[in-house]
Amino acid sequence: MRIGIIGYGRMAKEYEKVINCLDHKVCCFLRKRKVYEGTLPITTHWNKFLKEKPEAIIIAIPINETIKILNKAIQTGLPILVEKPIANSFKDILDIVEKYENQVMVGYNRRYYKTVENIKITIATGKLASVFVNISEGLLYSGCHILDLLLYLFKDKVWIKDQVGKHACLLTTNNKIPILLQINENAFSNTEIRFTFKDGIVYQLKPIEILTVYNSFLKVKEINGNRQYSPEAAFYTLERMQNKFKCGLLEQVKDFLNFKNRSNIACNLNQASRVLRLAEDIKGEQWSGNRYY
Repeated sequence: MRIGIIGYGRMAKEYEKVINCLDHKVCCFLRKRKVYEGTLPITTHWNKFLKEKPEAIIIAIPINETIKILNKAIQTGLPILVEKPIANSFKDILDIVEKYENQVMVGYNRRYYKTVENIKITIATGKLASVFVNISEGLLYSGCHILDLLLYLFKDKVWIKDQVGKHACLLTTNNKIPILLQINENAFSNTEIRFTFKDGIVYQLKPIEILTVYNSFLKVKEINGNRQYSPEAAFYTLERMQNKFKCGLLEQVKDFLNFKNRSNIACNLNQASRVLRLAEDIKGEQWSGNRYY
């Protein structure tokens, strides 16, 4: 299959490596400035890009350029995979969300982590009690991965129940599971999602590539009669890179290229728009208790 890539930065080259590994072909790169690296055609002209006859398009360019190029690419009718986040504002994609929902897939590769699938299966048992989230990155950049994971894991929809400024809010699900969301952009702390179940077992993603499960306390030491305890890990698992690719990227591209039978893990335009709207409402402190995401 011939794949055209729009962009020539780090992520575009990551996608090129994955496509080659899957025995497909990158037929052309489209970018602002023409450079002479490698043997693949590189053009700055849209019509020349299309003359290479791509069967699918991957867009991996800066956020402020994405929506303009995406609108153009949609008109080709070809399947499109676009890097997140797809726009600076929810309003920027309102016109295309429903009409092109299934033509466009959005690159939230962390959905494909085995650690995330493990947690999703455990949540399905109905024993989840609460969730704590710490985001130390920009909500419209790396932080949007975390918001997407929350919406992906809780298909029963999520509401903002209460908010204290721009740094903390309480979300809730249809099943009344409380989600405490703490947002401290650029803070010196690891991004974290912690799931506490009714039996006391804790599943922790910290960072998101590492899943640690705690099921008991380990006595650490005793000082002046005061006992100090620390949670004891039952097991620990690391989301590993596949063939030296970014975690989750290989499975994501496989899913994308399976046009007619994509899995329910794939993020479509509608789901990506919900992430944008949630991020905007949190940052702007504009929300309604009747709005779900």
